[in-house]
Amino acid sequence: MKIGRFHLAGYLMSGAARLRDHIERIDDGAAYAVDDLALVLRLLVSGGRGGELIARTANSYGIQLPKFGISAEAGTAPELVWAAGALPTTEALGTGGLVDISQLRFKTAIRIQPGSKQVDLTWDKFIRDYANYWGTHVGDSIRDDVHLADRIGTVAGLPLTTYMLRETAVAAWYSAQYVVRNAIVQDNPQFFADVDIADEDLKVWISPPGGLNEPPKTRGELGKFQSGTNAGSTASLVWAVEDSLTEGRTLGELFIGGMPYQIKLAPEGGTTQGAYDVPRQRSPIHPNRVSFSKGKTVSISPQFLQWDSGDYMLGMSGFTKKPDMIYPAES
Repeated sequence: MKIGRFHLAGYLMSGAARLRDHIERIDDGAAYAVDDLALVLRLLVSGGRGGELIARTANSYGIQLPKFGISAEAGTAPELVWAAGALPTTEALGTGGLVDISQLRFKTAIRIQPGSKQVDLTWDKFIRDYANYWGTHVGDSIRDDVHLADRIGTVAGLPLTTYMLRETAVAAWYSAQYVVRNAIVQDNPQFFADVDIADEDLKVWISPPGGLNEPPKTRGELGKFQSGTNAGSTASLVWAVEDSLTEGRTLGELFIGGMPYQIKLAPEGGTTQGAYDVPRQRSPIHPNRVSFSKGKTVSISPQFLQWDSGDYMLGMSGFTKKPDMIYPAES
């Protein structure tokens, strides 16, 4: 029997609920939950047989996918060590333009040079490789690109790769919610008989019985990493921070030039933007594997953008304001 659009919507509702569970587990401190999250992202977003469930469901119903802003794609430079970008963000911060969840998979998320050859990971390849490497089987060798990407550092309290996958999972969850909501309207017009479904500000969160029926946390206390590039002993970073941030905070720790550096923001009397030099530090993880020269510095060019977490949403059509009503799916 050929799968119908109603069945696709059911699979999508279930997949979105699973994704939401894994986001919550990550936020609760389960580091390994990112492995399961990558598996569901592969189902919902990535190409290949059986994937792209969000886009396939939308196409079967004739629903146009909502768009959201993304940061600049992972850049490239001579002596590139790593670069990361193309993260879902607000329209106001979306220097990489507006995309839908299907278009996002073609954007370059990570560039990394584990040896003499640079490896480019689009979101599609990053999600699939991460899911295969950590979530489905254990091979006989280590994937240098995925393994090294996991060691770039931490941002906003999470490993960078976990943070990036979580941010994209949030975008995928909102996209899936949008598609499921509009699919239900077509299949069962009476489901929302008591509300004006044409109201673009209406918030309706759909989940199977027992699923989480509220949006994921913003996780903005340590800012929103937007993009970064490390080439040799130089680095450029773009970070969005809250308007209300009034005290110095450590936003993350990244390996730059083979050394770990804490990225700090000190709004009052500290450097908030512009190039500055910081001393190199011996790596506490592999002190014998890095070149260390006394007095050598690394040049870091940070850019801090302002945003208000109180109004932060992905800026998708129909999801531009905080929800004030929740309508769970009926079993």
